[in-house]
Amino acid sequence: MGEIDRYGAGRVAGIPRRLLVLTSVFVLSACLAFPIGNKNAQRQEQRVLSRKVVSDKQEPNILWAADRTRCEVDQKKFESAKVGDTVWCVWTK
Repeated sequence: MGEIDRYGAGRVAGIPRRLLVLTSVFVLSACLAFPIGNKNAQRQEQRVLSRKVVSDKQEPNILWAADRTRCEVDQKKFESAKVGDTVWCVWTK
């Protein structure tokens, strides 16, 4: 059984439960992808908010991922992103 500390929070294997929950939420959020846009749109573009590794850059403001999805970013983000970096973006197929 887990222990209860003086604040009423439990511990699992000596690790505060609150820390386990926050770590789990952080790790799982990195795996999420959120579809964006109108599902009934006539354009066949798929837009997804997720983290991907930048595999290429195209002037003036396009980042490319290995799966050939692209992301249009502002100039500051374009300049700071390097090939191999993982970035949050709305990726378009």
